[in-house]
Amino acid sequence: MRSDHAIKVGSGDSSLEAKFYWNEDRFQHTICGASGKVWFRSAAPSELIDSPYPNLVVPVYCEIHQQDEVLFLSGNGGACYWSACVRESPTRASGVGIEFDVAVRISSPPERLGTLYASSSSGSDRASLYADLDSTNAIVERLPDQSIVLADSVDPSSRTTVRYQYEVFLPR
Repeated sequence: MRSDHAIKVGSGDSSLEAKFYWNEDRFQHTICGASGKVWFRSAAPSELIDSPYPNLVVPVYCEIHQQDEVLFLSGNGGACYWSACVRESPTRASGVGIEFDVAVRISSPPERLGTLYASSSSGSDRASLYADLDSTNAIVERLPDQSIVLADSVDPSSRTTVRYQYEVFLPR
């Protein structure tokens, strides 16, 4: 049995928590608000079929290590070797956030790389999914019941490491 892990930022009504749990063959996660209500849930592999990107290659995390309030994830699936760091976003006066810094080493570039979130029906309009504003390496697409964080285009002619960053941000 693989143990669950979580990172919580903020306090009171202005808090967010990323909870990682084992599902099928990988760790998935939810983003919850102060009340524990799920706002976003990383989509299961079977949910990719209904996404606008059915060939989207999503992270496969099989190991999690926690050091204080930082989570380190790693795993592999197919021709992709994934790693990620999940931590509190740098301090912002305007709210709290959880930062996801994802890297993937690819030996056979897929059509698209990214993270797919299913929005919860009990979601909140207070939490938003943002791409890193200091970078052009991620694109966020918002749909009625899904949010997709896409890595910028991947060069199909080379083996490479692709990195994309994003955060879930809750304004105060």
